[in-house]
Amino acid sequence: MLDFHSLEMKYGSPAAYSLLLEMERVARIPSRDWVHFDPETRLANALHIQDVIAAELRRVELALQSAA
Repeated sequence: MLDFHSLEMKYGSPAAYSLLLEMERVARIPSRDWVHFDPETRLANALHIQDVIAAELRRVELALQSAA
């Protein structure tokens, strides 16, 4: 699983935080709400929410296909 420490070691702190902010944006999480959490928790939450969004989109797509 992707973790913040690995991102930080591979790309450096500034890039790791930029990636974290982008992942939160895609997951529709306002970053200002999560500032008091550590980056590992923020990343895990963003990835989880992205998984939930993707699963919901797949469910809707399948429902539309079966209705057609």
